[in-house]
Amino acid sequence: MISINIYEILMQTLNFGLLLWLLNKFLIKPLQKYLDERSDSIKGNIDSAKSSNDEAAALVTQQKGLLKEARVEAKDIREKTEFAAKKEHEEMISKTKEESKRLIDQ
Repeated sequence: MISINIYEILMQTLNFGLLLWLLNKFLIKPLQKYLDERSDSIKGNIDSAKSSNDEAAALVTQQKGLLKEARVEAKDIREKTEFAAKKEHEEMISKTKEESKRLIDQ
């Protein structure tokens, strides 16, 4: 027949409870604390990365705008220079024609 020893059951229950308490105090709580800190650190890094990404996107947009303005300005300068060169060329041709006409008339 099976005999039930209450003392052994009580000691086993007490030992199991003590084991659970020790595991909780020295393993589970420190591990949970470490995991929480790590999670907070990762969230902070993600937020920082998003912020940096947003700043970089804003800078890229700003640089594209500046580049567009520079291209427009360069085009204006080129057109003005071409116009001035054509005008000077026409003036030189006109002066040369006048000079050659004057020399021929002499």
